[in-house]
Amino acid sequence: MECTLSAQQIQRFAAACDAARMDMTQRQEKVSGIGTLCEKSLHAAVKRFYEPLGEMHEYRVGRYVADIVNEHGITEIQTGNFSALPKKLDAFLRVAPVTLVYPIVHQRKLCYVQASTGEIFSRTRSPKQGQYTDAFWELYQIIPYLFHPQLTLHLLLVDVEEIRLCPSAGQAGKCRAQKGDRIPTGLYGMYHCHTRADYLGLLPNIAQPFTAKMFARALKRSEKRAGYTLSCCRKMGLIRQESQKQGRAYLYSYETVQPENETAANESYFPSANHIQVDS
Repeated sequence: MECTLSAQQIQRFAAACDAARMDMTQRQEKVSGIGTLCEKSLHAAVKRFYEPLGEMHEYRVGRYVADIVNEHGITEIQTGNFSALPKKLDAFLRVAPVTLVYPIVHQRKLCYVQASTGEIFSRTRSPKQGQYTDAFWELYQIIPYLFHPQLTLHLLLVDVEEIRLCPSAGQAGKCRAQKGDRIPTGLYGMYHCHTRADYLGLLPNIAQPFTAKMFARALKRSEKRAGYTLSCCRKMGLIRQESQKQGRAYLYSYETVQPENETAANESYFPSANHIQVDS
């Protein structure tokens, strides 16, 4: 479900961003080049937002290190590439409730920096805008875990300033720019997913049945990306393929979720435990 952000949450995220920027500045003094810090600021800010106390960060749970362990359970923050998550979730879900946090870039301001001098020579706003449904691009890799009763997914829409490292100033340098750190500047939205109804709530309001092209238009994404989302939603049991076609195009409809079916069929995959065994 979509959460209404309070003024306190927005201020707390801003404070977490400020703290992450200070950390980044301190790290820059110890390493050579901004590029070595790629994407760490976003992860650090979100971690501070969920748990300001540093002693609750980076706990070993079995073979893996969890971002946060506190009275709420385990919180794992993933800024991209979910391929390594299944093994972690398999371990974490056996011992505690898990909150998986995925920050999605909502508005992106590109900051072009000459790598040799650190001088900013251009700032421009990217026309691309992130949305909650972009999460399906990564969720495909953890479908068997999504409806586990101990897992809750938090999607954050975050505005960022993305550093682009350029070998030289000017347009020629921009063409050869490399992505650097993503520095969060604000929290735009938050959505919590725990049930099939929550995931269905992410999908666009569209007349049914619909074709893949119609779905792409409603989603405001390319046909390739929309097709990937459609495939993921079918595997999640959110969308079904109808028996009839519209010309040569397949037709699809949203599944109807019954309250009694909200408990995941894969509940028995992972046994629960009453404690978290950690090594600090």
